[in-house]
Amino acid sequence: MQLTELGQSLLPRARALLSDAENMSLEAQSLLSTHRGLVSVGIVPYLSHPLASQLYTAVRDHFPGIRLRLYEAYSGEMQDWLASGKIDMGLFNHYRAGRGMRDALASANMHLIMAANDPLNGQPSIKFKALAKLPLVLPMRPNGLRSVLDELSQTTGIELDVQLETNSPATIKDAVMYGGLYSLQAPNAVAHERRMGLLSGVVVSDPSIHHYTVLTPTSSHPLPSAAREVLRLLPGLVRAVPSRM
Repeated sequence: MQLTELGQSLLPRARALLSDAENMSLEAQSLLSTHRGLVSVGIVPYLSHPLASQLYTAVRDHFPGIRLRLYEAYSGEMQDWLASGKIDMGLFNHYRAGRGMRDALASANMHLIMAANDPLNGQPSIKFKALAKLPLVLPMRPNGLRSVLDELSQTTGIELDVQLETNSPATIKDAVMYGGLYSLQAPNAVAHERRMGLLSGVVVSDPSIHHYTVLTPTSSHPLPSAAREVLRLLPGLVRAVPSRM
């Protein structure tokens, strides 16, 4: 088979493009092979179920040499793990505004969560002082939300009626749905149950309680390249979570 004059003139360029493509493929394979190892990530409970599978899929597709170890915990325990180096990075909540909160990946006003058939359902908001009359189920200390609630109780002189404490998000939801208790949660934390008609929520006001979801790497050791890549992937995944809940 003979090349035409045009084909012969294009042959050097075609060979150069093929060589470039082969080089790019080799570079990509080399890049993938350099990011290997175990990466430990802590995720606050309200994000873990929509986010865990998304993170695994993204890491598997982009960096098959990376293995994930995922921990679920509330903010207080997460910060202890970051300080000790048990996890490479953590997604957790802050409840105080500050300079660093401008980079928060998500934020929301806290809601009083109740059973869907509760008489308080449908109110536009509920004042903080009204919480004193309600039986509450809350996360156990140490916990960022509990710290803020303790401070608000002291400054307002309002004593909260905490009847049940637990470190299990599922237990909190169950106690609200079937035990007649109330809790304080970010609205996305109970998005599924609200869609199912099991729970509802009313924003807390006067004062409002704002929560910020932040991503923080450990400072106890330098992050290896595999952990840095996971740290780079997470913000986009977290910001997309509300649209999937």
